[in-house]
Amino acid sequence: TLMIDNANREASTKFTYMEDPSIFSIQPAKSFLSGGSSISAYGKNLNAAASPQMIIQLSKPEIRYNM
Repeated sequence: TLMIDNANREASTKFTYMEDPSIFSIQPAKSFLSGGSSISAYGKNLNAAASPQMIIQLSKPEIRYNM
């Protein structure tokens, strides 16, 4: 039973509350800009999202040129 605005609602399916996912660390902290390596996220409740996704955003990638 779920109470919304002082009204009880019966659900036909089971509902379980889970806290939002929380990420503790990303490993490795650095990688190649060209890609090809695995990146892992560690935390709690990572299975709470129905469709989990990881998006990597580069703010200002450091680019080095060898002469």
